[in-house]
Amino acid sequence: MDGKGSVDVALEHDQLTIAVEISISTDIRHEMANVQKGFEAGFDHVVLIVPQADKRARASEQINAVLTKTQSAMFHALSAEEFSALLNEQAAKLSTTEQTLLGYRVTTNFKPVSPEEAEAKRKLIAKIIAQSKGRPPKNDE
Repeated sequence: MDGKGSVDVALEHDQLTIAVEISISTDIRHEMANVQKGFEAGFDHVVLIVPQADKRARASEQINAVLTKTQSAMFHALSAEEFSALLNEQAAKLSTTEQTLLGYRVTTNFKPVSPEEAEAKRKLIAKIIAQSKGRPPKNDE
């Protein structure tokens, strides 16, 4: 960040950068400064992960009040689970492809799945693999 500090986690892709701040005990004013620092450093999105729902709501309201409209659209105050869903959504957007097949333009869009749907699919795949090996699946599969 050009010697102006650091973010807790920086995620970079060819087309997207995300700054992640994790707030456990830090006050909202400090996190507000960190969020602004992330935007000043040029991150596309800035995410503040706050485990406590009430603190997350207060942080979102207070930080959005000082951000520009553009920054506000790219700022996210989330729980860890919500952050996972945001990453899945962004990955799906980045996975969209367009190619020409037999003279036709074909666009492939990927749709993110919810954490519950991902877990259900993981369990189903584990069950199918276990059945193909001739043994019952474990309870945690």
